[in-house]
Amino acid sequence: MFVPPQVIRRDDRDRRGHGVLLGARRDIEGRVDAVAKLSTPAVGGGTSAFSKRPGIGGTEFFVNCRCHWEAHQTGSAGSKCETKRIAASDLSKTSKENMMDDARTPASPRLAPLPASHSPELAEQFAMIERNLGFVPNSMLILQRKPKIMKAFAQLSAAISDPADSKVDRGLKRLIAHVASKAAGCQYCMAHTIAGAAHMGVDESKLAAVWDYATSPLFSAAERVALDFSFAAAQQPNQVDDADFAAMRQHFTEEQIVEIVAVISVFGFLNRYNDTMGTPLEAEPQEVGARLLAARGWTPGKHKR
Repeated sequence: MFVPPQVIRRDDRDRRGHGVLLGARRDIEGRVDAVAKLSTPAVGGGTSAFSKRPGIGGTEFFVNCRCHWEAHQTGSAGSKCETKRIAASDLSKTSKENMMDDARTPASPRLAPLPASHSPELAEQFAMIERNLGFVPNSMLILQRKPKIMKAFAQLSAAISDPADSKVDRGLKRLIAHVASKAAGCQYCMAHTIAGAAHMGVDESKLAAVWDYATSPLFSAAERVALDFSFAAAQQPNQVDDADFAAMRQHFTEEQIVEIVAVISVFGFLNRYNDTMGTPLEAEPQEVGARLLAARGWTPGKHKR
């Protein structure tokens, strides 16, 4: 079962039986999660994905896959692959330092949003989006270069968010999308989803506490399970297992689970798309992100224009 970052267990072994971790998954705060679900045999024994040794200038952590472990055991270290060294300072990197990294990233437009009038055949789709959001997001103004894709995406998105057909609270769906976007690292989608949740009536105190959902009293048991599920599903590789589904079944019907997975999946597309495009962030979601998320390290980064 997925272990949220706040309650990671050191004995949560990799049930696939073969460690392949050559990097480090980051937790919901953006810090490296060194003892999460991808744990592999570490040099010297134990279950952590990292072994710790004294290193130059401080402690170093050594990421070990099975071949690292076997090479160490046989004395042939380096024969199969090289152990990746990660400085201890990187493991404890704070959200403020991540924000400084973003500040050093120059804004460089990739594909510019086109005016909505560029594609008259998309007028119906743009009108529907504007009714829902109050504006047409730059992501769609970029996507309109491929009208068929734009129409298909708008239809899929409308089906997933249709209030007449939805069996999952619309505010919760936005929070699910937000946590998935956080796991994927898409700052554009993080701002959009937190602003969308506010539009759906989610209280601002709850929005400000969303990264603490596992411990905050503002979140119900069902919400915590759904957000754990979303965070696990958005990981690469996917971290959802049978135990996660068992937990979901305690709170949601099969129809609701399909709807939740659909939300996570469509944001898988949006996260990849907007993070790759460096989509310029619009004024409203940027303001909401700055107000509710900046204290925890969120910045518009490359999406600031």
